[in-house]
Amino acid sequence: MNVLLVRADANAQVGVGHVMRCIALAQAWQDAGGAAVFLMASGAPGVEQRVRSEGMKMQILRASAGTLADASELAALSKKVNADWVVVDGYHFSTEYQQLLRQEGVHFLVLDDLALLTYYCGDIIVNPNPTAENLRYPCSSSTRLLLGTQYALLRRDFRNCRAIPHRRDRHPSNVLITMGGADPDNVTCMVLQALAQLPAADVEVAVVVGPNNPWEREIRDLAGRLHLKTAVHYDASNMVGLMAEADLCVTAGGGTCWEIACVGVPMLIATLAENQVSSVEALTKVGCAISLGAVDTLTTPVITSAVWNLLCDDERRRHMMDKGRGLVDGKGVTRIVERMKSLDQISAAVS
Repeated sequence: MNVLLVRADANAQVGVGHVMRCIALAQAWQDAGGAAVFLMASGAPGVEQRVRSEGMKMQILRASAGTLADASELAALSKKVNADWVVVDGYHFSTEYQQLLRQEGVHFLVLDDLALLTYYCGDIIVNPNPTAENLRYPCSSSTRLLLGTQYALLRRDFRNCRAIPHRRDRHPSNVLITMGGADPDNVTCMVLQALAQLPAADVEVAVVVGPNNPWEREIRDLAGRLHLKTAVHYDASNMVGLMAEADLCVTAGGGTCWEIACVGVPMLIATLAENQVSSVEALTKVGCAISLGAVDTLTTPVITSAVWNLLCDDERRRHMMDKGRGLVDGKGVTRIVERMKSLDQISAAVS
């Protein structure tokens, strides 16, 4: 059986986005008849359990994350499990890290959003962001570049999400809050407080609390005190359903945005980190999102006003829904796996 070995981490600082999009790629690999193994640094038990629940094997890294010892451990594990492909996803995997993998003969794919390294050594580089084609990746002429939202990495349940009907039989009143896997600044509570100031009292709120979010108790306590009909979902397993029920979503500028766009939900995005800026700007320019600005300048009145204005604008929400679905079709991981398999076939023919 063909084996995909994934090296990615999740914690309260970096969130869970790297691991979740790697799970999506691993699911597509499974669907093509393969098996997946994850090598992760410790510190994210909820995410580790999620990996195992997908029928994927899980190993904890012994070395310090991002070091050359980490790369050596990954290369050794690749040989041990006879991996056909290795995937590395994270900002701490340097040029030197990748060079060591190359020296060890590892066949690998790099998931990267920023093109900041001096050189990339992977056989394939994937950047699923809308601005990816504007970036320059210093790499070998033989490296395949898969750039743009046609390669957005969405999990299995999003691939057929267009068959799920949106509720449009009532006045728009459903708001989804999802601030990623960690939300270190507790923006979720700020959004809840903002929604409590809406002029209408019939708003229904669904809050998704990620597996690395340290504020679950505070969020539940606040939701219980506010005069809002609120349901809190911890590490929700039915994100497609929650999104399909929503009239709009307040979210962070991470990988969840591609899921929201694919389902076709208008989104208001708070930029929680510098590496989200370009994607938020691009999503806003496309027309499927409205930017709330950076977290350090965000206020509850800004959120209240933006949510209310969008709830009252049926035409703009329909326009944003169409733009989102036009941007992301949910088949990105299938395209990536097909390219990986085609490179395997080329390599086999040459050898």
